Amino acid sequence: SGSGPHLLVLAVVKDPPAARATVARLMARSGVSYAPLTYRGQQAMMSAGMSYALLDTLLVVADTPDRLRAALDANAGVSPSLAGSAAYAAAMRTIPMDHLASIYVDLGRLAPSSARGHLGGYATAALALTAGPNGLHLDGSAPFAADIAGPAGRAAFALGSQAASLTAWMPRTVAAEAVAFGLQQSLRELEAEMAADPSFAPARDALNQMRAIAAIGLGVNVDRDLLPLFDGEAAFALRGLDAAGPHGQLLLRPSDPLTAQAALDRMRDALVGRGSTVITSRAAGVTVTRLTVPGVGHVAYALVDRVVVLSLDPADVAAALEAHAAGETPTTDRRYTAPFTLGRPHAGNEIWSDLPSLADAAASFFDPGTEVRDILHQIGELAMSASAHAGQLEIHAVLTLR
Repeated sequence: SGSGPHLLVLAVVKDPPAARATVARLMARSGVSYAPLTYRGQQAMMSAGMSYALLDTLLVVADTPDRLRAALDANAGVSPSLAGSAAYAAAMRTIPMDHLASIYVDLGRLAPSSARGHLGGYATAALALTAGPNGLHLDGSAPFAADIAGPAGRAAFALGSQAASLTAWMPRTVAAEAVAFGLQQSLRELEAEMAADPSFAPARDALNQMRAIAAIGLGVNVDRDLLPLFDGEAAFALRGLDAAGPHGQLLLRPSDPLTAQAALDRMRDALVGRGSTVITSRAAGVTVTRLTVPGVGHVAYALVDRVVVLSLDPADVAAALEAHAAGETPTTDRRYTAPFTLGRPHAGNEIWSDLPSLADAAASFFDPGTEVRDILHQIGELAMSASAHAGQLEIHAVLTLR
């Protein structure tokens, strides 16, 4: 709502007498004055901010008095509860019953236009956290309703069944990577939904201002030249971090390589027309173009075999080209392949990170401390995929332990 999200915390208590003494003591330390109120047969403590009630075996804490009353209404059967929601029940039936934790999200409540009741074709999502001998698993799904999604949303969902291919262009030494399909289509769907809600006018204005800045300052037409590069598969690989910034690659596989080449040429010519300089070099038999943009910095790119490789440093572009040519990529490394075999199916959007390597790579830029680094070195890899399958987005993630 316009006032922001509301919070409700519920906790089962095993020792009600001890809980009553402890809760009263903790709330008194907050310095907030509470007024007692009997509501729906329960003793509640109200304040302008946080309010709470301790039932027989349940502590209920809310950030507003109205939110606490709503919880007590649901508990008394005066108003519908989440447990009685058909959408909630259906979503929770899709996750393992024996879980450490569960997550349920009503995406329709988060949509820009609440009247549409969905977000890009998704209405609900449910996830469950379970423990296995090889680590922690997070599994769940979000049903996709093609009939309520827009054309761009349906196009983005269709792309989500593909297997990632751009990992075959990343250096084997990457510490983290992410792959996404149909970013252009997803952005179009989001903008269409934002256009239906007047409250999102500031966000739409900000996007239009960014387009204007790119057009006037750089001569780049975002919708014609930049976004089409993201209409297929896109990936980001992080090799390391230092005082100069991140080292890695942005990899793109647009649907039309000829259109991509024309777009890259137009953007290069526009930047040159505004004072940028161009230097070309060769890596793995491929031409690498480096642009120096006054007041902005450097950008380098190459287009080969339908793949666009971009980076702030030509050396990172060359590293990707050489890794692909030599076959020294994450696809040949068990650090990458093994975690994904634990969370099938491995397709669609994905995130992967070797947490110890990521911590080491960031050490020169941000040192989390010896204890944190030691913990990360015991964890291993994080692998997560979200694939379109059988009319839903299936989510599988695993955090391995060493």
